[in-house]
Amino acid sequence: MPNREPTLEENIFAKALIAKGIELKQQYNDGHKTVDIYIPKAKLDIEVDGMDHFMLPKQIISDFKREYWSERAGYHTIHIPNHFIENQDYLRRMVDALVDVVKLREEELLKLKLQKLMK
Repeated sequence: MPNREPTLEENIFAKALIAKGIELKQQYNDGHKTVDIYIPKAKLDIEVDGMDHFMLPKQIISDFKREYWSERAGYHTIHIPNHFIENQDYLRRMVDALVDVVKLREEELLKLKLQKLMK
């Protein structure tokens, strides 16, 4: 499936993360799916979703299936509704929270890597 252009909401969210120093890739194919925003250092996928992803059973199940392989490979996925990004206060708070999550995930992944090396 060819990559599509990022939505306005995806671009707004990506720019807000970049402004906080987060390195990311947009429309990244991980081998199983194309994710809206990917943060490599934290193995974190961010999906910026319209309401269909939260209200249509077939879409919800499809999202579960898409995330299965990523989770098995150690990648975590968070879904963010478009309308949260449209609210400046929510946007700021989500970005601040994800900056902290990225730091925590990086530390967690480093610990796991060190544990494997010590075996």
